[in-house]
Amino acid sequence: MMEIKMLSPEIDRSYLNAIGKLRVQVWSNQLKDKAFSGEEWRDDHDLHAFHWVVMNEENQLIASARLCIHKNVVDLPDFEEIQELVRNLPSPIAMMSRLVVSPLYQRSGIARKLDLARLQKAMQTNAQSIILQVPSYRSKAIEKLGFKCLGKAKEETFQDSHGIDFFLYAKTHILE
Repeated sequence: MMEIKMLSPEIDRSYLNAIGKLRVQVWSNQLKDKAFSGEEWRDDHDLHAFHWVVMNEENQLIASARLCIHKNVVDLPDFEEIQELVRNLPSPIAMMSRLVVSPLYQRSGIARKLDLARLQKAMQTNAQSIILQVPSYRSKAIEKLGFKCLGKAKEETFQDSHGIDFFLYAKTHILE
């Protein structure tokens, strides 16, 4: 049975290398992004984020997702590319990001479980807004969770190698 485990920012950093490697394994053929120059895809936000991991029966990492809490909108990852869409959102802002599921386990409900776990944690932190960027094929799933589309991500790197656009979604009391 697969178990979803939440890791706090203060502990469990041993998982970050494995998470970074999984991101590259799954995304390197999908996204146009300069971040794939090495064996891992990690950034500074990984160090202060909550992470969720899913292990299979052989204790191998098969999925992960991240949630960061930002006191100010300017602290959001890729703020320059999304500032027009997020500047009026109330803070603090929770950003759900870096959802990755191994291809063998995609379409098994893991993404939804990770979305729900991150959404619950974001609400526990008293975030006033929750945002995420998703490829267009995940839009309906995100909308079912009450998110509203703010618009298409401007940056070309937010388009995958198959031409699938990414969109920014938000959930906040001012949008409901």
